[in-house]
Amino acid sequence: MTDILIIGAEGTQLSSYFVYHLSTRWINAGHQVTYTTSTSKLPNADIVFLHIDRTFVPEKYYEITKQYPVVINRHVFDISRRRYSKLILEQGDDYVGQVIVKTNYNYGGFPELRANKSDKKPSWRTAEALHPLHYVIYESIADVPPDVWLNTHLIVERFVSERVDNGHCIHYCSFLGDKVTCGYIVSDNPIVKFGNAYLHEKESIIDEVKEWRKEYKIDYGRFDYALLEGKPMLIDVNKTQGGGGALSDENLDHLAKGIDFYT
Repeated sequence: MTDILIIGAEGTQLSSYFVYHLSTRWINAGHQVTYTTSTSKLPNADIVFLHIDRTFVPEKYYEITKQYPVVINRHVFDISRRRYSKLILEQGDDYVGQVIVKTNYNYGGFPELRANKSDKKPSWRTAEALHPLHYVIYESIADVPPDVWLNTHLIVERFVSERVDNGHCIHYCSFLGDKVTCGYIVSDNPIVKFGNAYLHEKESIIDEVKEWRKEYKIDYGRFDYALLEGKPMLIDVNKTQGGGGALSDENLDHLAKGIDFYT
């Protein structure tokens, strides 16, 4: 039996996340699983699963992980888009094509917004969060409002739209340890999400996913990417996936076995 300690961010619940579905399988396999959002008086554990739903993980969690020999995502403390995106544009760039305004924060900055509990009504100059299902797409870089460029919480990217079956396509790859499951989803919405997809197909892992995992030293999470002129472009890095209902029991069973890589 392995003692697994999952450390979540304050105010979060395990059942809201993909890892919950993995943890039930670990329990069924005979492992002991504990979930906590506390940072004091932590119990002993064979494996610590650092599951902090923040783009920038606070320093205190880095200090906590020092006391444990095995920590999943020990080195993942920054998943901001400015760190990994190769699609970011600057105001004076000579680029022709559609562009999209996003937050530098993961998932539209909503985890940070919940943590800060801000009641401000944002403008383009002050916005710290944007609804990730309603990112704004502009026909050209010249159409982007000037205040967007003045807001350090926002970024402007080339909009990559891969078309499949007259819909918009995003590829994904979820992983834990040595277990991986990959596929693609297609939606009528240019902002492709599992929740609005009408087609979901499995596919093989590509070499770039392996390279991204090494570059960002990520043990668990999901990459979303699209093909731009045949080249995979990383769209999103997620280390605290939500839900889990989008994947089959077969895929969840497969990913859950990735915990054995650390035992």
